[in-house]
Amino acid sequence: MVAKYIVPTTGFADKRKDATIARYNSLNYVKKFLSAVMVKNDAENDFPVLRFADVLLMKAEALGFDQASVDLINRIRARAGAGVYPGTGTFSAQFYQYPSSGAEAITATTFLPKLLDERRLELAYENHRLFDLIRTGQFVTAMNAYYASEYDAHYKRFKPALLLTELQANINIRPLLPIPQRELDTNNEIAIEQNKGY
Repeated sequence: MVAKYIVPTTGFADKRKDATIARYNSLNYVKKFLSAVMVKNDAENDFPVLRFADVLLMKAEALGFDQASVDLINRIRARAGAGVYPGTGTFSAQFYQYPSSGAEAITATTFLPKLLDERRLELAYENHRLFDLIRTGQFVTAMNAYYASEYDAHYKRFKPALLLTELQANINIRPLLPIPQRELDTNNEIAIEQNKGY
């Protein structure tokens, strides 16, 4: 996550990184929900259930790819500190809003990945990512990429040894929870199939 935020030393930077992640003794930690203690035994840090940014990004997803959806994503990025892309230079050198045309513009092909990335950065550590990936059909792809990227540094060290192919094969088993049997039994309007694996 640290590398996902665009934070150059000068120019437009993603303000969400400093609000989300901090460092202590060379280790990163989530600081999004930490706040100074004002009253003994009460941290005053309410956990967000639904945020306006989440609503805007859900609307962009529901609309699908069009300029209105890109405008909603840019609204979130602008609030986070993104500047207007001048049309020249490296797009990722600074934190910019997506232009409406040109090589850096969002297309029908890149819309879903860009939207999911924006949700990941904006709603980091708020328990949305898993559901976003499952809902959009990206769960298996994302988990395969994650295991491949972390295998040498982490999973390869397990005892007994785990192969990368074994880790990736287990992803398809049960990405969804079962539908409660009571719901299947009492629904006389439509036939509902149980989720795979149950």
